[in-house]
Amino acid sequence: MLDRVQKGAWPPGFELPGERELISEFDVSRVPLREALSSLRTLGVLETRPGSGTRVRKVDLDTVARLMPLLVTLEGPRASEQIFELRLALEPRSAALAAQRHDAEDAKALRALLVRFKADLAAGLETAIETDLAFHVRIAEASRNPLFGVLLRILAELLRHVQIESCKDDPARRRRAVQSHEAVLDAVLARDPDRARAEMEAHLRFSASRILGGQP
Repeated sequence: MLDRVQKGAWPPGFELPGERELISEFDVSRVPLREALSSLRTLGVLETRPGSGTRVRKVDLDTVARLMPLLVTLEGPRASEQIFELRLALEPRSAALAAQRHDAEDAKALRALLVRFKADLAAGLETAIETDLAFHVRIAEASRNPLFGVLLRILAELLRHVQIESCKDDPARRRRAVQSHEAVLDAVLARDPDRARAEMEAHLRFSASRILGGQP
């Protein structure tokens, strides 16, 4: 069913055939069919309304946000590696663009997030994760390419677990995290795209080293 949605055979607004027809078409029993339909409704791919049957929803950012964690989970042990590969492709470039395009409001917000990150980290790692992610998302948004911010927000739930593991029970790594954030911000505010790109990549690679054995 997902394949049909993806290929356009079932476009947005398409009303699915009745249960009996789907059972016959996919050669399954009623129980797995209903489970599949329920899963697709949960993911936001389908919607069922009284009197109008089950229809394909238009895929939006909310749908993607629900599907991505599922896709990563299906990759099993490689999930953390794949998250960092995506971040390495995305965040150094967004930092470079942020260095070129940020405005005074971005600068103010980023400074405030850095101050809060230091305080949260001193108070306890769990409280710092949200601030850490907010800092990265704000840099992505300062790139003025909305897709960078969207992708970072979609990844937030996945990143949260990896960020916790990367600094868990390691004060030295927490101090390094603060220093890395300071270096990234300094480069962005100095409008130095090359240094911003390099500092962000160095930060991500160091963060990945505990999880991936230094091979992000």
